[in-house]
Amino acid sequence: MICSRTPREFFSADGVQIKETDVGQPCTECSKCMGYEPHNWRKNCRNCKCLREGHEIVAEHGARSRLGLTSNHDGLDARSLGYTFVPAGLTTARQVDQYYSSLPTHEVPKLGSKGEAARLQRIVKQLPKQDLALAACKFVEDSVKSSYQDFISARNEIALDIGLAKPAPPNSICDGCNRTIPNQQVSVVAPRMGKLIWHPGCFRCSTCQDLLVDLAYCVYDEKIYCERHYAELLKPRCEGCDEAWGSNCTETECFSAPTTAVLAPGGPRRDIVCLLTLLLPVALCLPMSRSTDENCAREDAAAQIVYFGP
Repeated sequence: MICSRTPREFFSADGVQIKETDVGQPCTECSKCMGYEPHNWRKNCRNCKCLREGHEIVAEHGARSRLGLTSNHDGLDARSLGYTFVPAGLTTARQVDQYYSSLPTHEVPKLGSKGEAARLQRIVKQLPKQDLALAACKFVEDSVKSSYQDFISARNEIALDIGLAKPAPPNSICDGCNRTIPNQQVSVVAPRMGKLIWHPGCFRCSTCQDLLVDLAYCVYDEKIYCERHYAELLKPRCEGCDEAWGSNCTETECFSAPTTAVLAPGGPRRDIVCLLTLLLPVALCLPMSRSTDENCAREDAAAQIVYFGP
């Protein structure tokens, strides 16, 4: 794996470009939503309670601009070819067609298609704005703002990058599926991962297994991740407000359930849960034998909670 630092000139002097349209956008998770209405602090819709990312949020900038990287002026014009995104490295319309022919139809970002909507959802989900700009955060305290900026700088220098599409050399093996890639077939390479190569459909986040939007990725421990899950490897993310920077939200509005608890550490992070949600399954299975009902393992979890009260 190559661990070189990203030169500063790769980043735009204008910084990150984040502009989203969310209010009134339809929900893709349910049919009862009258359009997305933001909550004051939570990541859920006021109307349907589904997650913000489950709505057709319109992100007006692609991954490169959203991450603050300089524009790639050497590539093909995506819209003239009928797409909203074309990977860097492709030089002909034929290569573009070959690249997208290897993906399911609903994943291809053709203008006006389901694939275009899927790409926009991935941009919002994989590249959350609160991970990219301090101005998008609500709960980052003054005492941790410098830590936030240090994290962004370190991530940009040693982990963040954009993949490239290129014809595969002879005897290539996909790092995602371990299958052979035919000679000269359009594939994906990640500069930070050295000579590794992927089928276009195998270039996915190691955590969520979703296609990496616009080939944007971060490297951690020799694996590739979307920015969201890269950040979560290093910082716990609040399940209420979706921020991950040492915010003080566990003492403010993010505890919106009437009774809340934090599971005692059993891994790299604590999980915030509703106490009633945690205990109800325990109460229901108490009369049953612990040897016959594995749900009773909840008793062990309930015994380890740290109660915060109403």
